[in-house]
Amino acid sequence: MQLTVYASDPDLLAWVTVDGVEPASFTEVETFPGGFVYGRHYKLTRTLRPGMAEPIDVKVKTKTTGMIYVDLDGVGGPSEAVTSVDPNDIYGYQDADGDKTLYGLEDLWYTIEFENDSTFATASAHEIHVIDQLNPQLFDLSTFSPTRIKIGDQEVKLSDDDRKQGVVTISMQPSIHALAQVEWTLDQETGIVQWHISSLDPMTVEPTTNPMDGVLPVNTDGNGIGQLSFDIRLKPGLKNETEISNKATIVFDENEPIETPTWTNVVGLLGDANGDKVVDTQDAIKAIQYYLIKNPADFNPKAANMNDDKVVDTQDAIKIIKIYLHNR
Repeated sequence: MQLTVYASDPDLLAWVTVDGVEPASFTEVETFPGGFVYGRHYKLTRTLRPGMAEPIDVKVKTKTTGMIYVDLDGVGGPSEAVTSVDPNDIYGYQDADGDKTLYGLEDLWYTIEFENDSTFATASAHEIHVIDQLNPQLFDLSTFSPTRIKIGDQEVKLSDDDRKQGVVTISMQPSIHALAQVEWTLDQETGIVQWHISSLDPMTVEPTTNPMDGVLPVNTDGNGIGQLSFDIRLKPGLKNETEISNKATIVFDENEPIETPTWTNVVGLLGDANGDKVVDTQDAIKAIQYYLIKNPADFNPKAANMNDDKVVDTQDAIKIIKIYLHNR
């Protein structure tokens, strides 16, 4: 028997497994089966071993939107358009309205999340590598501070001693017969942060060998989700509308790396109450109007809240005037 999975784009498929085994690399073909002839197409092919048990378990994970066509010994058909569901994520600062604009805010935090996705995983993860490339032009790397580690059901808030040593060991018992050793490093020149999570046998403190004794089990009710959190400060004086983007890469055991989505904040112009990208007397007038009548047109209270007390009043208007005079 021969299984062929065609994809409308080589970047469409994250991977394909047949009874847990991945096929070989892509081969370019001229046309899609069944009359799909637009553009170039690609296929993964695997010859199935004789006597393979039925039914065959075929899993296809996608990374982007597109078309796939699965063929088994000449029988098959196209899928509907599909999109990927990335089990990894990253998130950071946003206000209660979901706004990610940074008005005078320099102290940021991030949480990197990874999941041993039950849709595709069949065993626990034993070795987890997480890499985050922090931009040295934007971040003050000396302020990097890991704050929290969550692995499945276990959560640890890091102490100053933990941060100095760069390593912490977490017992996963009784639910998992393993210790999770978490180590992290930061390259102060490049901004590359690396975490390494390894599964250790509690008795021997050697790497675990039982497939189900990895520190991150297949996720069923949140027990297969991990998180790494840290604080970091922006460099001062970043220009208005500077984008602060961050993403991470996660690797489970010998699998291919998977990137998180990109989390992006934007530096806003503090004091620009009317959104014209200039801080002047008009912004101060808007702040006073807001203080008196609460609803002036074209007013951004977040940009006008100069002292971060969640209230716009005359003190904010005074500070806006001071910025205007300083910049003249």
